[in-house]
Amino acid sequence: MLPQELHPVLTFADNLGVPHEPTLVALEAAAASLIDPCTKIIGRECSNYEQNATIFSAIVGEPASRNSPLIQAIARKPLSKMQEKATELYDRQKIDYERDLADWEAADKSTRGDKPQAAQLRVFTTGDYTPEGMRELAQHNPKILRCFDELAKEQKSQGQYKGGKGGDAQLLLESYDGLMDTVVRRGKIYPGGVVNQCLLGGIQPEVLSEIISSSDPTGLFARYNIATLPNIPHYWDDDNEVGMDITPLLVDTYESINRLPAFTFKLSPDAYQLFKSCHNHAESQKAKADRPAMIYQYGKMSGKILRWAMLYHVLHAVCQGKTPDEIVSKKFIQIAKERALYQISQVRGLLSIMDDSGPSKMFQLYQYALRKGEPITPRDAVYKTKKAKDRGEAIDFFRRLEEMGWGRTITTSRTIKFEVFEERRISDPSTTVPVITKVSESGDS
Repeated sequence: MLPQELHPVLTFADNLGVPHEPTLVALEAAAASLIDPCTKIIGRECSNYEQNATIFSAIVGEPASRNSPLIQAIARKPLSKMQEKATELYDRQKIDYERDLADWEAADKSTRGDKPQAAQLRVFTTGDYTPEGMRELAQHNPKILRCFDELAKEQKSQGQYKGGKGGDAQLLLESYDGLMDTVVRRGKIYPGGVVNQCLLGGIQPEVLSEIISSSDPTGLFARYNIATLPNIPHYWDDDNEVGMDITPLLVDTYESINRLPAFTFKLSPDAYQLFKSCHNHAESQKAKADRPAMIYQYGKMSGKILRWAMLYHVLHAVCQGKTPDEIVSKKFIQIAKERALYQISQVRGLLSIMDDSGPSKMFQLYQYALRKGEPITPRDAVYKTKKAKDRGEAIDFFRRLEEMGWGRTITTSRTIKFEVFEERRISDPSTTVPVITKVSESGDS
């Protein structure tokens, strides 16, 4: 999926004890934030169906799941290095501007020409802002990464002057489509325009369920590309301590993307045929879905496939030192299709956490057993996790998980325990307990 040149990023993820999927989700938002805001990809010419480059990424994980160090390594550190260079350039340009301005003011008004333009600081990332501040920032920084360790902070910042009411949240949602409307607040005009304001952050499953209900009324949840970061033990191998710094590699890659002009990408004929098939499948699944959140997910999927295809097309080109071709090949729609299958499996898993059904409780017991790293007992299920009402229900859950291949029961003289498998060991398409770090070929969990 990633170009060979970026495989050290995946090696770093292995060293950190993080699955590749959350790593990709973080990298996608960081890289996409550097694409020119006017860049677009055309999916269907007869209806002018096109997408911009903006990507919203959310890494779902509990505390201590190594979410922060992942975001730090993939986004914050390389972008901060780029910020240092941009600030140094700005400081030099500011000195030149002040000198030119002084000369201009001292010159004869009839011959001095236009006033020198003030230097502008390039800003690559922000994590604390108001909607008005983002509009002001966008005037000279239309492409930027909004980055949070906790996305709950971004949610709470919306509508802060109106007690959480008003249109702030909706206006920021519209930036997903690459546009910000002009607004007027207390007589001041905040101009809109074409933007690329990507978003990256982590969020806890419980917080996500509080912010976004399963009905997803605003469609916000459907805009996020998500990956679950399981909180499982990661033991260090003292015999394999080799220093590794991926920051220079990512800086080179990100700077190459940042230098690109605006493009209008089109699909090759065979790429379009595959995209059409993906779109029609998503439409059929949308018609069959019975939960609003899933309906919205399938409704957004065609656009996401185009955005993924464009991003990976750009990534592969710049990593090979090439200018991206304006024609996107079938290869990148195939990559995007794989990302779409993973996305759907993740959403199903998260929605199962948000309800209180038997399958959801089993899923959460499975996650608890993964984190604990040793067999769990009915007492764990009843008293520690509160996912079973009594010993009998706990044992029933253990045996159902065993039947579906997620682990095995161990009978002792005193109790029955459940030992979890990190990967499923049998194939049973009827299961309702999703895999959160693996994706089947069908995309079903």
